[in-house]
Amino acid sequence: MIPYDGEELLPSFGTRHLVMQTNLHPDEFIGIRLMLDKCPVLESLTFDIVSEKTTILGGTVSAPEDFNADTYWLGEITHECLEKTLKVVVVKDFGDMYELQILTYLIKHGLVLERLDLYMSEDQMLGVQMALLNVPRGSNRLQVTLHTASTDTS
Repeated sequence: MIPYDGEELLPSFGTRHLVMQTNLHPDEFIGIRLMLDKCPVLESLTFDIVSEKTTILGGTVSAPEDFNADTYWLGEITHECLEKTLKVVVVKDFGDMYELQILTYLIKHGLVLERLDLYMSEDQMLGVQMALLNVPRGSNRLQVTLHTASTDTS
């Protein structure tokens, strides 16, 4: 978890390709949004879903008291990379509701998004396909591809 106590905590990064090992737990939402904000030229984002909660830093950071995981990604907040540079999003081992919320946010606000590759178990595919079918797309060039988790993701 990246500590976050204000807008100017970190300078912007020139990162174009970012791989985030995460379980996309609500405790990580603020850090994910911070990385989107601080990577204005990001072109490719990979969420490598890990099954256990990992902590890089010694302590944990608590979300603000008014934080609501169920509505966090529903707002109209956007980031420069979503409007100008982010073209590819990959999610390895896709699998739960919070991941779907983040994807919905990225699909809606990704104005130049061209490719969304989701790797999941075969029994999840139909449900995910139906859930994403009616999500309004920020980009008319977006292609969503569902892959079985056994497919090589490199």
